Amino acid sequence: MVEAEEVKAKALEIGFHRVGIAAISAQPTGAERATRGALQAWLAQGFQADMAWMDNPKRTDVRRLMPEARSVICVALNYYTPHRRPAGEQYGKISRYGWGRDYHRVLQKRLKQLALWLQAEGQAQGELVQTRYYADTGPIQDKFWAQQAGLGWVAKNGNVITRDYGSWVFLGEVLTNLALAPDAPHTAHCGTCTRCLEACPTEAIRAPGVVDANRCIAYHTIENRAERLPTAIAQNLHGWVAGCDICQDVCPWNQRFAQETDVEAFQPYPQNVAPRLDALATLTEAEWNQYIELLADIIDVSNWKGQYEDKIVWPDSATEAQQQQYLKLQQQLEGASPELYDRLQPEIEQLPQPTHFYTLRLTKDGQQRRIEVWPLCYQVCCTNYSTDRSDRPLEVDTSLFDPEINDIDWIKLDEKAKQLVERAFAQL
Repeated sequence: MVEAEEVKAKALEIGFHRVGIAAISAQPTGAERATRGALQAWLAQGFQADMAWMDNPKRTDVRRLMPEARSVICVALNYYTPHRRPAGEQYGKISRYGWGRDYHRVLQKRLKQLALWLQAEGQAQGELVQTRYYADTGPIQDKFWAQQAGLGWVAKNGNVITRDYGSWVFLGEVLTNLALAPDAPHTAHCGTCTRCLEACPTEAIRAPGVVDANRCIAYHTIENRAERLPTAIAQNLHGWVAGCDICQDVCPWNQRFAQETDVEAFQPYPQNVAPRLDALATLTEAEWNQYIELLADIIDVSNWKGQYEDKIVWPDSATEAQQQQYLKLQQQLEGASPELYDRLQPEIEQLPQPTHFYTLRLTKDGQQRRIEVWPLCYQVCCTNYSTDRSDRPLEVDTSLFDPEINDIDWIKLDEKAKQLVERAFAQL
């Protein structure tokens, strides 16, 4: 039988910084019922703003996510780096969690590795081990379960504070049908401190642990899709353009116990620590996505201005109705909640899939340049791609495949993509 201590040792070996286990009883515990009531009260007051996916019945009962689940394995990954934002109103501010690579990729790779290990261990011992994992990707109350598993406590600013790393951690969960020995829930240690409540310029923290998204800078700079921000928010941004760390920066636990992460992927892209507001103000949406993602450390957006051109080529078998349905569903995916994404994606996959030929059109010093993006993608994933687009079968670059997790190694893929794009820019 797989034991709890083995699971925790493996999680640490994989690279998680904290791990704990919470039991899932047959019926909701008193702590679960209290948290459910708090969530329902929060929703009733409209504090979720436009985040309708927060009102998902599965969020109030983990058993609806996986009826067989008997344990929640909770993990935390430290993302803190000691970089400091420069002073000056000419700079924008991006939340620390967005300085480096997409944390979903980093977390999901490690969570999948842990889940597959659990299944393999169970099989070796004659047990059928079932798992399901989340990296901020499903309707699970991750902060509640993190506290129940002993990782830390839900603080007055709504974040989970750990004793070792403060609140600079990403949370992930693996649900399993294994009945593992649970850890003791963590007690709260905010005491009488109210620094986060007092520091919030928009008074978004309405009460200890209760954050009103309608007043939250992080919500308005990440989730809000309106063309204009509310006046009360716009006048109190203090330079924040993506997220907000004010309530974390003032926390004594963070000031005393934050330590630099050993996860290289979370080291900041240079432009993300101190982006210039005048450069950001002229970006198109395509440029912003490009800036904040993989190419952020390659393209100097203050000198380059570009946009994507997308030519769609459909297979001969695709009917007009199928093409329209595909485009309609893809449009619904934009900004979709994780729950809606999970529902729509299988339907999209049943339709004929078009080929996109993307061109990144760039202008520098009055001269235009073009880079075909799709061939770059093929060059990343394949070893024998050439621009003549011949009909010979493409050979997948197996060095990007990690057999331990039976999936792509996203970090290796990103590094190869960086090298190819750098080479393309050098040839312009």
